[in-house]
Amino acid sequence: MGEDDAPRSAQRRTTPTDAESDAALALSQGRWQAAFTNPLIGFVLWDLDRQFLDGNHALESLTGRSVVDLRAATAPIATHPDDRRPHLATFRAIASGQQEHGSYTTRYVHRDGTIIWCHVYLAIVRDLNDEPRQVLVMLADITAQVRAEQALRAQRLGLSSTELAILPLLASPSLRTYPQIGARLSRSGETVRKRAQHLAAKLGLPTATRADIVRAAREQGLMDLAAPDLTGKSG
Repeated sequence: MGEDDAPRSAQRRTTPTDAESDAALALSQGRWQAAFTNPLIGFVLWDLDRQFLDGNHALESLTGRSVVDLRAATAPIATHPDDRRPHLATFRAIASGQQEHGSYTTRYVHRDGTIIWCHVYLAIVRDLNDEPRQVLVMLADITAQVRAEQALRAQRLGLSSTELAILPLLASPSLRTYPQIGARLSRSGETVRKRAQHLAAKLGLPTATRADIVRAAREQGLMDLAAPDLTGKSG
């Protein structure tokens, strides 16, 4: 008797039912339940389209947002605006099953505007058919480590607190002139212009254009040492 002639009951046993696949998925998720209660690691569960499904209390503390708010958002509201696209390729490779796991370092923005640096680890969650069903994400807060490295880098460059405060304001599209930036810092536009020149020299730039300063500061990881202009608050 050939394979096609086997009893249907035997054929069915080789292909899990939807209920069995869902049960296997639930079991797979259940293995992570204890980890979800970890107060130090933020957990996120995404579907294969990167839609937020669930998270834990550590994630809420990390972002300053409730799981309900994160689930209702139509965009990744906690992710830093500059970091929303660079890691899509990693997610897509995992969601498609091409990779079992991956990791990267990225920034999140707390509800109060504070920049949070995280090491992110992603892993695929498969069903009983071994098909990708969801993506599990773990976030470890490494802000203190990154801040220390950035502060040391700024110290080596001899950057003052005022120069660090100017950096995110130079990147703000809503502040078009040096006097506007100066008003945010209670300083004159001329003072800001001179500080920008000093910044350019310390960053090893031949010119003091805002675009060049901002680009060099980003490349050297200095942009978020001062309060970012993300929430409309003064810098």
